[in-house]
Amino acid sequence: MEKSKLGLSIGLFCAILYFIGATGNGVLILSLATAYIMLCEKNERLKKTALKALLLSIFFAILIMFANAITISLFVMVQTIANVFVSMNDFHINFRIGSIAGMLSNVIPNIIRVVEVIVFVILGVRAYRKRDIKITAIDKIIDREKNENEVEENDDE
Repeated sequence: MEKSKLGLSIGLFCAILYFIGATGNGVLILSLATAYIMLCEKNERLKKTALKALLLSIFFAILIMFANAITISLFVMVQTIANVFVSMNDFHINFRIGSIAGMLSNVIPNIIRVVEVIVFVILGVRAYRKRDIKITAIDKIIDREKNENEVEENDDE
């Protein structure tokens, strides 16, 4: 069984990276772990997994950011429309519309977070078993960067 310089098996190390991504706030930790792996570790599978976990984590962070922006915009529009069409005498109706809109504004980001956790847990389990799930867009980015780095290294020699 191949081990990393930290003494962990490569499969366990890969799984840990994905499980860090499942926390939802793992971009900073994954960035540091990826930097360590890219600089110190030799295993290509570990390097590819670290990059994939980091890119997926960044993707979900951006997706949640846009979902929050859209839902907050919708919440503000609903509140504005409610304020225009509902008189101040019907405060309880206005308050109900605002609470319903506020509650619904959290649904989309929470669904994305659930999908994020499911994806990272599945990837972590598969990584521990030394199987990989292809995510075409991310794999192409990683392969393209890897090929460009190899060409640059060959040019330097």
